[in-house]
Amino acid sequence: MKKFNDLKQFDQTLLLYDKYEKSHPALISNKVLTQALKASTHLLDKNRSLTIAKKISLSSMNDTYLLASLIHMFIQFHQIHEAEKVFQQSKIHSQTMFLTMIKGYLKHEMIEQAFDLFEKIINPNEILLIQIFNTCAKLENQKALNCGRKFFEQMPIEYEKHQFLMNSAFNMFIKCGDSTFAERIFKKIPRFCIGYGRLMKIFNLEKQPEKTIDLYEQMKHDKIKPDRIIYLLLINACAQIGLKSICQRIVDEIPKDLLFDHPIQTSLIHMWGKSGSILKAEALFEKFFQPDAITYNSMINAYGLNGMVDKALELFHRMSKDIRDNYTFVCILNSCSHTGRVDQARRIFNEIPLKTQQIYTVMVDCLCRASLLEEAQQLIIQSELMNSPWLPMYMALLSSIRHQRDQDLAEKIVQRMTKIFPEAEKELISASVLLSNVYAMTGQLEKAETLRTNLIQLGKKKEIGLTWTELNGKIWKFRAHDKSHPQSSQIYEELDRISKELIDYGHEFHSNFITRSISSHETIQSVLCGHSEKLAIAFHFIQSTRPSHIQITKNLRICEDCHAATKLIARIRQCEIIVRDASRIHHFDLNGNCSCQDYF
Repeated sequence: MKKFNDLKQFDQTLLLYDKYEKSHPALISNKVLTQALKASTHLLDKNRSLTIAKKISLSSMNDTYLLASLIHMFIQFHQIHEAEKVFQQSKIHSQTMFLTMIKGYLKHEMIEQAFDLFEKIINPNEILLIQIFNTCAKLENQKALNCGRKFFEQMPIEYEKHQFLMNSAFNMFIKCGDSTFAERIFKKIPRFCIGYGRLMKIFNLEKQPEKTIDLYEQMKHDKIKPDRIIYLLLINACAQIGLKSICQRIVDEIPKDLLFDHPIQTSLIHMWGKSGSILKAEALFEKFFQPDAITYNSMINAYGLNGMVDKALELFHRMSKDIRDNYTFVCILNSCSHTGRVDQARRIFNEIPLKTQQIYTVMVDCLCRASLLEEAQQLIIQSELMNSPWLPMYMALLSSIRHQRDQDLAEKIVQRMTKIFPEAEKELISASVLLSNVYAMTGQLEKAETLRTNLIQLGKKKEIGLTWTELNGKIWKFRAHDKSHPQSSQIYEELDRISKELIDYGHEFHSNFITRSISSHETIQSVLCGHSEKLAIAFHFIQSTRPSHIQITKNLRICEDCHAATKLIARIRQCEIIVRDASRIHHFDLNGNCSCQDYF
């Protein structure tokens, strides 16, 4: 019977079973019942299967092979509760029974029950682990990730030689967004182009573009030829870093035939715009005979990021109304927002036929930057008459309130956000940090410190400020008050020299730019001079050749002190400085002016 089943000759299995049952009814063993049950289930013969199942006695409840077949049968005929009964009545649960029951739960979309069953599994074998990892990969949430991590960390080290298992674990961590574990596994499995791409994608999503570029270098070392997807991911990483030299190096390595690929070209326009290389973005754009919406949007956005609102508006009006989409309006309104063109923004906004929440949000941001807070709040109310509340609108409003130092309004907005967006933990942390900043800026340092302490006690962390720069082909990353750099002592010595020069030119370090308490060993000057962007700038000035051009990228918005100081540094040291923050690109020229005209 087993041989017939292995050959998928299930009719022959049942014919043999029928003969055996007639001739030796008292000798029907569990093995015979198991094979008969498998055959009838495969043939989807429900009546036959149930008839065979009735012959299974209570004394058979320790035969895990038979029970696994019985569970499988009930699952196949959509009798999941009967399958559960069999599983629960069994005194012994084999790996096969667990696997069969889990597959049944998944087939019937009973996810919670499958996870409850995971908790009962001890020392799963490779096959069961693959099923667990595949299940977690499908869910792509924190609960699945925690479950997958637990089983992976408990897995015997010899299982790491099982490639199917390791690939399943890699896939799970990629899907659940855990680059740390995915990277660990990637180092232990055979390298292939798709695997590189998947890891690059998660690095980009997690805002770790330097790791994507490092992975590309590893790919070259492993002599694996990049494909079109790899280059698109690399271009995306370069756009995130926004450093011209890195961008140019990657572009020089893209095969010539791919440079004519439409998605590659459009991505390159976006990348050059994000790196402040507007002329290169324009040159690419002009090559398009009939630009589509994505290409137009990329160029309009590039102009907006670099403060060239007139060119953005010109291109917007040149664009056919038929191909404008939601993102087109977002890009042009954003351009107006970052240059204070409120009237143009109002006109465009009023002409938009279908206003999405994203479009409302950009218009709210535009009004907030112009300190038109009442009008911004009215626009939020107008939006919520037609749409559900949207968190980014409140974040735009709150960010502006911070600059206005309006404590009462900031408290009201944070309270409303907490009420209507209780699940938005990350954004609520950001909101609490902004409120803390308002307290600090209005001299209420105790309130600010209490709020920050509460966040720490709850295990909630604000986003860390980071600055990237490039020197001699290497990307360097700095944090505020960072002393991990090998040239740290020289960097801080240079910062002292820069500080003295700034003071000589009339710069004042104000305490109202500091959003935390100052410890006994600190001064206002030392706190402000320890910001990550200032460390990156000082790093360039300690090199053997004094730079005439510096470019840095910051993941947060530049503070007022750093902006004022960088204008003076560019003038004093006669060095062009480009700073891209989370909001826009600042071009500081040799005369000490910024392209944003101090509107940021």
